[in-house]
Amino acid sequence: MSSSKVLGVHLQDVSYRYPHSHKGALSGITYSFPTGTTAIVGPNGAGKSTLVKLLTGLLEPTSGSIAVELPGARRLPPEQSEKAVLFQEPAHLYLTIRQNVTMRFERTAGEEARIHHALELAGLSGVINGLPDGIDTLVGAGFGGQLDLSGGQWQRLAMARLIYQDAPVMILDEPVASLDPEGERAVFELFAQMSEERVILFTTHRYDSIPVGTTIVVLVDGLIAEIGTHEELLQRQRHYWSLWTAGRDQVTRTRAVHNGRLRAAAYTPLVNSGDSPSPAPRTTEIAPASLQPAGSQPTWTSGGPAASSAKERPRWDGRAGAEDPSGMSNATREPGRQYVR
Repeated sequence: MSSSKVLGVHLQDVSYRYPHSHKGALSGITYSFPTGTTAIVGPNGAGKSTLVKLLTGLLEPTSGSIAVELPGARRLPPEQSEKAVLFQEPAHLYLTIRQNVTMRFERTAGEEARIHHALELAGLSGVINGLPDGIDTLVGAGFGGQLDLSGGQWQRLAMARLIYQDAPVMILDEPVASLDPEGERAVFELFAQMSEERVILFTTHRYDSIPVGTTIVVLVDGLIAEIGTHEELLQRQRHYWSLWTAGRDQVTRTRAVHNGRLRAAAYTPLVNSGDSPSPAPRTTEIAPASLQPAGSQPTWTSGGPAASSAKERPRWDGRAGAEDPSGMSNATREPGRQYVR
């Protein structure tokens, strides 16, 4: 278990330009990440992943400096500081669960309790407890693994590895990308509990799951555009407000689709071709006529055909005929096409 403490991570006029690129990915970033949890958000291409790579030491700034401040006025560059990192797509290590968490083949005293604690916080206890070999179960499709994990379970296993390391600096790039809404909220709440005497930084596109009171740094075009809490940034109605509003509308629409509340009211033309049979008409969620109460009509959420009537109405061309329930007359139909009501 790590006994190191950290006071902050400081960026001074940090810029980065990828080789052969005419535009800098980051420009003049100056900010100090304090202990606690900080969310880094922004649109695609804003520089979030580049900033993560700089903070982890995978990239060196084109200009400026990054330093991790330790007690005793000591400062270290990010590549020399103790840290734990979790990327959006963690590696699938075909090892035992124990080895996946500890990243060692040899065992150490007291690791068993720490492993189970990390797995519990990561939400994998239920899966592990049902395995005959427990944490010594070989996972993955390779090397005869007994258990193949889902994408979300691999991400939770990587989360347990990060928790086990107990590093003073934790950096996570889209840590909840493969988790359901309940899982992502649990992860962010876990960060809030772990943030004492640690610097925890994470990027995310899921703004509605960021814990209340979390400091949010908004990147736009390689620059820090705004800093504040969720409530403060919404009141300003600038970049973060636009991102949050767009994300909220997308989430609302996605949930509506999944819940079956959106219905298509348009017809779909099906072309007949020679000897090939026509595709089966698209079914709707309207009950068959035999199951509907007498006199009832289908309900539409947006538009839809007018209620049909058995009473014949005069046509525009003066010819008699019943109105088609689809709202189309025979004159407007194209020969050789089928129409789904």
